[in-house]
Amino acid sequence: MELIRDFNQLTKNDVVLAGGKGASLGEMTQAGIPVPPGFVLLSHAFERFIEETDLLPEIDTILHSVNHKEIHTVEQASQRIKSLILSRDMPTDISFEIEKYFNNLGAASVAIRSSATAEDGTDHAWAGQLDSYLNINKEHVLEKVQHCWASLFTPRAIFYRFEKGLHNTNISVAVVIQKMINSEMSGIAFSVHPVTENYNQLIIEAGFGLGEAIVSGQVTPDSYVVEKSPRRIIEKNVITQTKQLVRDLAGGSTWVELGDKGKEQVLTENRINELSELVIKIENLYGFPCDIEWVFEDGKFYIVQSRPITTFNSGFEISTTITENEYVRMFEFTRIPALISEVFLRGYEEVEVYVIFDGEWWSCYISKSSSEETKAEGFELYKTKERIEKFKNSFHEFRVRATQRFEEIVSKKAIDNQAFTEFMSLWQEMYHYYRRTEFFYVDGVFGSPEQTEEQKALIEDFGNFKFKAREMLNEIWFSGKQWYVRLSKILSQTLHIPEDDIAYLQINEVLQKLEGGVEAIDIVSRKKAYTLSNKNGNITYVYGDKALSDIARFKNKEESSDLRGTVANRGIVRGVARLLIFDASKPEMISKITSEIQEGDILCAETTSPEWMPACQKAGALITAQGGLLSHAAIVSRELKIPCIVGVSNILKVVKNGDTIEVDAERGVVRILK
Repeated sequence: MELIRDFNQLTKNDVVLAGGKGASLGEMTQAGIPVPPGFVLLSHAFERFIEETDLLPEIDTILHSVNHKEIHTVEQASQRIKSLILSRDMPTDISFEIEKYFNNLGAASVAIRSSATAEDGTDHAWAGQLDSYLNINKEHVLEKVQHCWASLFTPRAIFYRFEKGLHNTNISVAVVIQKMINSEMSGIAFSVHPVTENYNQLIIEAGFGLGEAIVSGQVTPDSYVVEKSPRRIIEKNVITQTKQLVRDLAGGSTWVELGDKGKEQVLTENRINELSELVIKIENLYGFPCDIEWVFEDGKFYIVQSRPITTFNSGFEISTTITENEYVRMFEFTRIPALISEVFLRGYEEVEVYVIFDGEWWSCYISKSSSEETKAEGFELYKTKERIEKFKNSFHEFRVRATQRFEEIVSKKAIDNQAFTEFMSLWQEMYHYYRRTEFFYVDGVFGSPEQTEEQKALIEDFGNFKFKAREMLNEIWFSGKQWYVRLSKILSQTLHIPEDDIAYLQINEVLQKLEGGVEAIDIVSRKKAYTLSNKNGNITYVYGDKALSDIARFKNKEESSDLRGTVANRGIVRGVARLLIFDASKPEMISKITSEIQEGDILCAETTSPEWMPACQKAGALITAQGGLLSHAAIVSRELKIPCIVGVSNILKVVKNGDTIEVDAERGVVRILK
């Protein structure tokens, strides 16, 4: 029986053997991505260990006694199963192979990570559910391997498999053993922005020392947002880091103070750009958005993990969060021209919709009474392969036609009503395809427990097309922004209006000005704020101070500067604050605190960890004092689809247990109501 494979003998198709982490590391190694060398103890080894020690019947019996809604049964089952696994001796041939491969690796110490065969898929992240160990020397390798096997049955892992409906699925575990990199800097990157879900932006989080500090949310990292095309750094958020996690010479890791170094930007612009190229290369290798862990040592970046991003919505999912005035936020943009906002708004003529601009953000809201109607209108039903093919052909025809006509229109020295109208019509048609690829259902399939083979084929067929279509639409969108800039230049010259002011005109005003009409326009007031509303097909604009007054119906502007953080997942909710203050010397506190939490409570913590998953499942929102967009709390909130704000440094000092608070995860603000 094969027990071990080097990374260069594995591909992404070997998940059953090497687990999600192991298969991914093999795939990247073979593609030339800089991955620290290592090998994987295959799942066969664990299965043989369980078989030879006669543990399988006992484990099954214990798991069948679990009621995951009663946390104490999960904890009891975990303790019994882990004790069984750790009490048995590892077969000698397995231990011999591990020691042989370790010696061949030539590393003083290694990182040892569990790699479950059901993890890191597009449906289940298993974020932090199993154990990892850093800076392990040869003396302790076998011990930590056995602990990785046992971690398949930690309370958090058992709870997770029940929550995800995997308790009847055969899940095994491989173990990754990899040369330890003594990271000077480390962090995480998302190849697509995890909050805005902008496919043309990637985000990098960076901290000094070992990356575990960022993954666990124990430090708040720098963050850098990079636009892919054109390639440029568009946002840098530099955070003072007081401590770093480093390798302990005695084994394991330890915290050290940073001093003045902690005030510095972690990655220089050159290194941000270098890492961005690597992130994009990995995304192109897999063909889907990736969550990537990276480290830096001696002038070189290394990738230690890559997995699919599991927390994205399938599209513009209409939020169920309602403001006081009974409106639902659909989505939010930055720097989108008012002219284009109006084009978008005209696509919702049957319902009441608002686009608002408060001087900084463009946001779209829909009336509560209209939300279900809009959802129904957006979800077009495709019952047959023929209808799907018709839609595909229509899309490809549009793509060619739109690209050609956009270019032709903005290549002219002047523009008339007909050309301007066509330009706007093409934008509206592009929104049509965005909506159809976002809100796409195959009739009678989704939500049905039983699917025919034909229905499964339809889902797979359109699912593959949908991703490619979104990428092609994004290409048109990004090119379209450049076409719009060129259009603005032509209109500016034709209408004798400053180029920056073109965005604040209404479509009918542009048409009238092209005909030589319309009186002077107060652009200053429009730049301050405006709202566009569409009621039964009638587009209405409100500008300036009056618009700001109207916007107050949607957004509470009385923001506390004391309780601000970074939005990790959007939404606005109110609830009772529950503080997760954990004493590590009393692990039983987790179960006690979890049992006291009520559905919808707002969980406030220094940071969260996988042990808190049962509590997070009940939460209406998460707030942490530490951590970034890629910390455990942030990832879990997106998976659970609840609002989350991270980096609210004094949340545990200001908010008290039982306070009623509002989590405004649109603005990154926490408000104490009473």
